[in-house]
Amino acid sequence: MLKDAMERIVIGVVFIALSFIFFWLVAGKPLGQWSEVVSWTEVPAKIMEVELMKHRNSTGGDTYECRARYNYTVGGRRYEGARVSLYEGSDNVSGFHHSICGELSEYRESGEPFRCFVNPDHPGEAVLYREVRWGMTVFVGLVALLFTGCGLLLIWGGVKGILAAAGDKFGIRKSGKRAKPKTNPQDDAYAAMFDEMFRSVKDAGENRPPDLPKRGGKKNGHRD
Repeated sequence: MLKDAMERIVIGVVFIALSFIFFWLVAGKPLGQWSEVVSWTEVPAKIMEVELMKHRNSTGGDTYECRARYNYTVGGRRYEGARVSLYEGSDNVSGFHHSICGELSEYRESGEPFRCFVNPDHPGEAVLYREVRWGMTVFVGLVALLFTGCGLLLIWGGVKGILAAAGDKFGIRKSGKRAKPKTNPQDDAYAAMFDEMFRSVKDAGENRPPDLPKRGGKKNGHRD
């Protein structure tokens, strides 16, 4: 019982840790980057290549990722970039990748300049879309919250199991009072036998006839 309780606590802690890591990588990290990218300089960019990549996830569903290559000029120097948004990897939330791939494809076909945001301190760093995907943030937050709740329930179940095991070991009831200690049935039989013998001896002593007066004793009284 104690082993199962400890396993529940460990699994619960793992659930909570994975929830925080998942939220940070998918939603928390882009939010932190947005606070920096929001101050980057906007410059014209020419879209060179656009491709919508399709991936198959572990559950058999399809996820998508928009990839692009573009060039821009800062301070008379030409740079090439490939970062599309603050979110890395593929997903299938809210059709984001389909939407931006369609927009970038129009600019590539027309040849009109798009825009990108460039780090003024490091012009080699640029991104096309710096918006926060609030739909993705909420979705990831709910998933992380669900796993965190499961982890807390597992930890609570493990703590209750440990308390129950401690109560069984030290004879403590749920009310906090010490329960009657458990004894061996054989010991109880011996105790009953000795108790019966004690009672028999006691009863025999109480039913004994009164003692007779001793002979030769001095008599009190007056002579006639």
